[in-house]
Amino acid sequence: MWHPKGAIVRKLMEDYSRERHTNGGYQFVFTPHLANANLFETSGHLGWYKDGMYPPMEMDNGTYYMKPMNCPMHCLIFRSRQRSYRELPLRLFELGTVYRYERAGTLHGLMRIRGFTQDDSHIFCTPEQAAGEIKSLLDFVISVLKAFGFTEFTANLSTKDPNKYAGDDDAWDAATDALRAALENYGLAYKIKEGDAAFYGPKIDIDVKDAIGRTWQLSTIQYDFNLPERFELEFVGADSARHRPIMLHRALFGSVERFFNMLVEHYAGAFPTWMAPLQARVLPVAAAHQEYAEAVVARLQAEASAPTSSMPTISWASASAPPRWRRSPTCWWWATTTSPPAPSGSTRAVAMSSVASVATSSCVASMPRSPASSPACEAPSARSSSYWARGSVRKSSAARASSSAATPRAVNQLQMLRQSRCR
Repeated sequence: MWHPKGAIVRKLMEDYSRERHTNGGYQFVFTPHLANANLFETSGHLGWYKDGMYPPMEMDNGTYYMKPMNCPMHCLIFRSRQRSYRELPLRLFELGTVYRYERAGTLHGLMRIRGFTQDDSHIFCTPEQAAGEIKSLLDFVISVLKAFGFTEFTANLSTKDPNKYAGDDDAWDAATDALRAALENYGLAYKIKEGDAAFYGPKIDIDVKDAIGRTWQLSTIQYDFNLPERFELEFVGADSARHRPIMLHRALFGSVERFFNMLVEHYAGAFPTWMAPLQARVLPVAAAHQEYAEAVVARLQAEASAPTSSMPTISWASASAPPRWRRSPTCWWWATTTSPPAPSGSTRAVAMSSVASVATSSCVASMPRSPASSPACEAPSARSSSYWARGSVRKSSAARASSSAATPRAVNQLQMLRQSRCR
């Protein structure tokens, strides 16, 4: 069960994933939670993976299983009509919930559960496109993991289990060589895990280190030549003949639940501001300021919920523009700078001086993702004293002097306290 604050973090994770996949040329699909046994007979799951599936359900029109994976249904989507080589690579993406029977003794919080959601994508491409797609997937995976604050990566190359595999040895060797070449060309350190691959193809597992040095297995990239064969997937090539595509499986988070658990461990619960379930509090210091504080909250909520368009960078004030309040989905700041700071892995806020003395300093924020831009607006009040972020630097003596001279009768000081740690 996801409580409200955890659900906010999950939504932000999923929203960011959707945004990145949209920008990466993926097409969104949805598939059902139950499927006829015939589907899993075709895919090979009943033959190779039945022990990891939930018991069958006998219906009036056949036997049904809860899906352990999304890939068989994505194959059906590809096969739903004739495909051309011009459509490839075809990238399908789904936040799909899957169900796997895990024995009670192996369950471990959110790290190992029986029903979970994968940010699952399947790329159908020609054999000639496979190497480029694998490299692109590595770029994609690493960039997203960095956005969530992970910086140290290693990889494992899992090879064929000699007692549990489908297909011929030559195809397995070719697939393994393709993944090995991609890792070496990318320059990512890796180890060989003999016999650890799934039954339908070799895979790359990406491991990350958290804040205290523990290693966690996260993202997976698998090279699959078996399912296209089993489902008789074809595309029409430039020579007007029919050809078999290659299928690449990729789960970036691994599962949303497991990734969330890792983020809690990594940040010790103090999430970066853009992921924090509670990003700001407005605290009036006396009853006389309650009405104004409520107006500030209402304005922040209205601006945060206003439609925005995704942009690659924050919108900053130009050199000729006067200082103005600016907003991203995670921060308000009084902008007098002409260019943003270098991006970092976590949000950093610098305390700004009072509104009356904004010419002497400004509040800026560097984000671990590209926030949506929004139009500038007027300052909420010329009487408001300061903006503070937990962990921020103090105002300079010059700024304090200017603030004191400019607002000698300031009667309220709004404190906007960052709930998450500012680094």
